[in-house]
Amino acid sequence: MSATPRSLPRRAGLVAACLLPLVLSACGAGHKAETYRERTVADSTNDAVGTLALRGVMVLPPPDGVTYAAGSTAKVALTVVNESDRPDRLLSVTSEAAESVQIVGANGQPASVTVPGLGVAPPFGLTLTGLKRPLRAAQYVTLTFAFETNGTRDLMVPVGLTGTPAPQRSGYEVAETDSEGKPIVKGDNVPEGGSDTKGNGAEGEAPASE
Repeated sequence: MSATPRSLPRRAGLVAACLLPLVLSACGAGHKAETYRERTVADSTNDAVGTLALRGVMVLPPPDGVTYAAGSTAKVALTVVNESDRPDRLLSVTSEAAESVQIVGANGQPASVTVPGLGVAPPFGLTLTGLKRPLRAAQYVTLTFAFETNGTRDLMVPVGLTGTPAPQRSGYEVAETDSEGKPIVKGDNVPEGGSDTKGNGAEGEAPASE
């Protein structure tokens, strides 16, 4: 049975409606569809340089929670894990965002860092000295890591958002944790009304978070 003249416009409209989502999808794919996705700011970056895993790399939040001024100093926290049985040594770290980058130990003093085979590097961090421009929370900076064996790697590292970073006893040293993964704060470092040795807050306060 042939279609009547009146049914043709209606049928054409239905076909167009069905094809419209396909057309829009094709347009999105042609313009890098991933750019249309909503993105969030990461608290830190994880990456790898050969057999070395760089974990939790982040510029600590600005003291005021908003901006590092040009010419000021910023600290970077990170952990390096060696997935090979061959040790490696961190030769240098550079950044276009700062005049210099210094490798420092847990005490905040210049240090040489060796990552043992199938192990974790001793606690250390980085100091970005002489920032070349203001650096705001949630922005990213590029750090170039150079290792003796595993070579170099450019890494986009976020500046921490407003808030308190993970508990640290001194310098960049990572806090110890109990069997439940809660940070252990030493008694002589507990402020009046602060956390107890199990990481629990004072009465009426929430437990300390990682």
